[in-house]
This record gives sequence, C-alpha cells and structure tokens, in this order.
Amino acid sequence: SRHCSIGTGTNLPKPTGSYNLKLIKQDSEDSSKLEDVKFNIKINNGEVSEYETNSSGEININDIAITDIRTNDTIIITETEPAKGYLANNTPITLTITKTLENGKYVAKTVTSNINNGFVENGSVKVTTGEDNINTVNITLNNTKITGSYNLKVVKKDSNTQENLANAEFNINVNGEDKGTTNTNQSGEILI
Repeated sequence: SRHCSIGTGTNLPKPTGSYNLKLIKQDSEDSSKLEDVKFNIKINNGEVSEYETNSSGEININDIAITDIRTNDTIIITETEPAKGYLANNTPITLTITKTLENGKYVAKTVTSNINNGFVENGSVKVTTGEDNINTVNITLNNTKITGSYNLKVVKKDSNTQENLANAEFNINVNGEDKGTTNTNQSGEILI
C-alpha cells in the first residue's frame, strides 16, 4: 500500500494592486487644456485633498491602493475654483470603480460616473490598461467659456447726503484686464 500525506499547505500571499487617476480639464469647444482649476478629491473613506490642474490641464494621482475587490471604490471630485473666464461647476462628480484579479494582481476594471446627467458638465470616463497591470481611471471634463455681454452702471453717492457725485474717478478692471480710468458723469454715474 502506498502512503499519501496531505500537507497543511502554505498560505499564499494576498494579492495587492493599485491604479492611477488622471483628470483632464479642457475647453468644451476646442479641447484646449485648462490650467489652474482647483478640485477637492476624496478617495474612498480618505481625507479630502485639494489638487490643481497643471499646465497640461491634468491632475495625476498615482498608486491608489486596492486592498479588496469585493467592494467598489468611490472617488468624489468637486471643482472649487474654475479656470479664469469659465463657468463654475459645483456639483460633485462621483466615480464608482470596480476591481478584479488579473494575473495575480488587483486591477481597476470599470468606471461609471454621474457625468452627463444634466447636473454635471459633460465629459467622459474610462479605464485604460497600463504597464505592470496598473490601470488608469481617466476622467475628462469639458468646461464652457463665459460668453455674452452685460451692461454695468456704477453710481457714486455722498455717504452723508446720498447725493450722486460727479467727476469721481474709477479704475476699471474687467476679468483681470485693465480698462483704464474713467470719471462719473454729471449725474454721478458711469455706464459700462
């Protein structure tokens, strides 16, 4: 007779993995990249951190650890300061990331979001495969320029008598551009 022994086995190491997040902020018309846009980003149950787009309109967060594939990751992105001359979007964007086990490592598999639902600016999300089984969650957000014109009426009043004051001098600055100096008219008004 043969003797067979069944070993107790060895504990295999638990798989690990990570993924990257790449946010791109761009003009909705010409896709030019928007620099200096500020966002608060919260990954899962972590702290909210502030980020700012670079000269390529990007925010890159690398090595987001995957410790469990049984639950989805959640990333909440809130724009806190738009690019100069662009509309603000204060509606939080929620990304939901599914994960899986591939080639012995945890990887990001899919991403869904609340983009394009009528409340959040348009854009896109997708997962791309990277080197060394480190995938990237890509989010591209399109931003709309502020357009149109408006009229502005400035009235200078005496603080005691509340009478309009003629010839009061003002320096006019519109969106960071110096428009020169002008004085109130005989009615104490400037019309721009």
